[in-house]
Amino acid sequence: MFVRSALLLATLAGGLSTSALPQTVAELIAEFGANEGPVRVSAREALATLGPEAVAPLLSAIAANPPPVEQPVGQALLLLTHRWSDSSARRGEVSEALLEAAAGLDDTVARRFALYLLGQVADESVTPFVVELLHDPDVAFAACDCLQQIPGTSPTAALAVALEWAPPELQVALLRALGRRADRRSALDVRRLLGSVDPAVRAAATAVFPRVLFGGRPLDERAVSPGFRQVRLVDGASLVEACTILDVNRDGRPDIASGGFWYEAPAWTPHAYREVTNDGSYANDWGEYALDVDADGWTDIVSGGFHTAEISWYRNPRGQAGPWPKHLAWSRGDEFYETVVMVDLDGDGQGDFLPNAGAPIRWFEVVRREGAEPEFVRHDIGGEGAGHGLGYGDVNLDGRLDVLTPSGWYEAPEDRRAGEWTWHGEFSLGSTSVPILAHDLNDDGLSDILWGGGHGYGLFALLQQREGDARTWQPQTLDGSFSQAHAPALADLDGDGRLDIVVGKRWKAHCGRDPGTDDPLYVYGFSSAPGAGLWRRWVISYNEGAGIGLQQSIVDLDNDGDLDIVSACKTGLFVLLGELPE
Repeated sequence: MFVRSALLLATLAGGLSTSALPQTVAELIAEFGANEGPVRVSAREALATLGPEAVAPLLSAIAANPPPVEQPVGQALLLLTHRWSDSSARRGEVSEALLEAAAGLDDTVARRFALYLLGQVADESVTPFVVELLHDPDVAFAACDCLQQIPGTSPTAALAVALEWAPPELQVALLRALGRRADRRSALDVRRLLGSVDPAVRAAATAVFPRVLFGGRPLDERAVSPGFRQVRLVDGASLVEACTILDVNRDGRPDIASGGFWYEAPAWTPHAYREVTNDGSYANDWGEYALDVDADGWTDIVSGGFHTAEISWYRNPRGQAGPWPKHLAWSRGDEFYETVVMVDLDGDGQGDFLPNAGAPIRWFEVVRREGAEPEFVRHDIGGEGAGHGLGYGDVNLDGRLDVLTPSGWYEAPEDRRAGEWTWHGEFSLGSTSVPILAHDLNDDGLSDILWGGGHGYGLFALLQQREGDARTWQPQTLDGSFSQAHAPALADLDGDGRLDIVVGKRWKAHCGRDPGTDDPLYVYGFSSAPGAGLWRRWVISYNEGAGIGLQQSIVDLDNDGDLDIVSACKTGLFVLLGELPE
């Protein structure tokens, strides 16, 4: 591997700018996209030795079909960009390399992908250079999307100024970008377009104006609402963002597990059960779920890891002290398992696992055979739709859970294991929360789509419309004033028999590079009246340290008849105890 890496570096040092990659590079990219885990891991480690000088030759290898993010070379570039941008020493280098590629490469698809990657770096200093590319019709929309992702005041100002000269189609894109940023400083610029002669521009300005006008308004609600009492179990030193609820010791009381510890009810006494590492920015715990994997009557814990791109389960030692035995359920190298969702996809009454990974989208079923260890069996769904965000819900109300992605949904077949999942590429949501949820938000009998801006501002919905067999989606912003709602959930918190929406801010999700990164932490509930389709926000916690990282768990912890929230965030582990009036 080290010889291969050295050859690769030597080849790239010459500044290759043609579309033909040297054989060594091409072989590594092919291995990075391989199915065999060890081969992929070895290739990933070799690629990780590269510096930003690799940007131009790798981008030059991008072809128009399939989309770059679904190609091995695109996935490799995304991996490298994240690694480089996490290093302050290399962040400027990768920004410069991506800017040069966006401005100078011949291939339009490669240029647009360079701007997408530049948005991931989130370096405010590149703003004036990206603004120049708004004048280039080949990459103008990609430049707009790039500016929308970059934190700071200068991208907002640049987007607002561009409204004055941009053609109508680009004005619509600029308005949507400003709406996502929800910065009041752009309100006057947006207001000028409320009377635009172009109907699409006028509609976009009308939708966006309330968001930018009120998005930055300070909240006047109490820090913690009367309906919830906040308890902090752990400070944020561990950086853990995942948690689950289970009865570890079978005493009939729900315990909490988060990171390397489980907390015994009712005093929340901590017990170490595994080691969870962190890299100074993230803990390698990207999802925890309670499931009796081995069917021995004791609840085990299933966990996903982004750094290790694995799914593992930890066997409950049945009351014995010490570490829980770890069992590797799945590992195939760096496939961006940012988090894992547990949901009963096949309808057999037990949890299955749906990781937010690259293509193909897949799910894992726990199969138990007498005399053998439990096995996590993989089932592929399809190659479309992979991106930041994944979820589930019954979109077509056929009684089966479908799989939701940022760019469409997969219709579940009758046989979820062997049947073919039907792809419906009906929308484009951008970088979303995990999960994306399907729920009837306006009481019209149709399932709508709900998601949060996982790395941007807003809580959004697509309202399903039907005319005969034709299905369309009407976009709606439920609230554009807060950012990083990474893990929304549905639960009846107020006891009215209707599901409420629960969202919270993920703290420093991209190490401070996301829009609104320094805004106060929050946990909000949204409730609606029957048939109104209008959602009222109320505060569960605001600026009191509690947020929601990659996961929240909602159960009745104290057996008082109302629901409580357990949330893990980089600032700590919190219990928000519901206290509904009698």
